[in-house]
Amino acid sequence: MGKKAEDSQVVPYGIDAVWGALLSGLANSKFKIVSTDEAAHTMEIKTGISLRSWGEKLHVELASEAEGTRVSIRSAAKLGTTLFDYGKNAENVRKIIEIIHVQLG
Repeated sequence: MGKKAEDSQVVPYGIDAVWGALLSGLANSKFKIVSTDEAAHTMEIKTGISLRSWGEKLHVELASEAEGTRVSIRSAAKLGTTLFDYGKNAENVRKIIEIIHVQLG
């Protein structure tokens, strides 16, 4: 159990549709958008304190590809001194992918 997790996945939708789905889905989630760069299709997100962590920082980046849009997500503990995340960062990455699929599906 590390203190960060990342994944990259291609979804069969255009970049603008994925960007919109991400914004819509995050509005009704436990995640808080810290900053967005619509031109670069990047976003910084954070989570709050929970029983398992002091919170996490997430970076999401979208890139157009022939098959659709590549969604790259990185989640890391807010505190650099965190030794174990108890699976929280991997869970965050899975939840972001799930949000996109639910919004587009």
